[in-house]
Amino acid sequence: MSGGGFSLFGSPPADRMLTAYGLMEFTDMARVHPVDEGLVERGARWLLGEQRSDGSWENDEGLVHEQSWSSLGNERLPVTAYIVWALTEAGYEDEAGTVAGLDYVRESWTQAEDAYSLALVANALAAADPEGGATGQALDKLAEMAVVEEGVAYWQSDISTFMGGTGQTGSIETTALAAYAFLRAEEHVELANQALTYLIQQKDSYGTWHSTQATVQTLKALLLSVSAGGEGTDATVRVSLNGEETEPIVITEDNFDVVQMVSFTDRPALGDNKVRIDVEGEAASCTRSRPATTCPGPW
Repeated sequence: MSGGGFSLFGSPPADRMLTAYGLMEFTDMARVHPVDEGLVERGARWLLGEQRSDGSWENDEGLVHEQSWSSLGNERLPVTAYIVWALTEAGYEDEAGTVAGLDYVRESWTQAEDAYSLALVANALAAADPEGGATGQALDKLAEMAVVEEGVAYWQSDISTFMGGTGQTGSIETTALAAYAFLRAEEHVELANQALTYLIQQKDSYGTWHSTQATVQTLKALLLSVSAGGEGTDATVRVSLNGEETEPIVITEDNFDVVQMVSFTDRPALGDNKVRIDVEGEAASCTRSRPATTCPGPW
């Protein structure tokens, strides 16, 4: 709309969180398809023009999360964190407004008492200040909030997400954001792997994660885990059915992200069957939410 901001239905006034989301979305899209640079520029400038003198951004009025976020001790913190994250991803990390917003997040991050709010804060810090002391502290606090059980980890939130997710979808969004922050900062990697396992388990029968935003955030985390997992990969995978083994599969940096298909259609498989997967060698990272080819040991 006029001025560069975005709203839910294209009518004024524009919304800060939706504009930041649009900025994030178009920045991601630009990696695979041409995007009008002027569109991104106008969105970024509109956001920077909405900033308060202390470096923060006000919460939006009239969106689904407004009332829920009003219960937070500082409802401007998650808004500011998300906008700083979006501006950083879009290449505006050196803008005075982005720097001021980052300073606000650094100084205020301890006020994030809810897991969803803290996950947004952690992503802003991991993107804009990966080596900062506040970044490590925020990630540590986020790790302490995890619910870990039976090999998986997830996070629960008492507020709605900015797209209105609550309950299961809210937990999926929050968990995906936490996993993304850990992977981006290369901190608490084991916990991130447990979070990815939880996310895989939450996939619905349609191959999505129950809502658009939960699906988007989950796919972002899974894609980041794959792109970060190939360096140093050198492994051999052996798959057997009832003791009969197929040709070994060699996994390297060049093919670690390629789907490997193993078929036993030429062999009888009646009644109870035992499938065994053995991995020899090492990968840069390992998670059982990915194909077993990235994890050592038998499956």
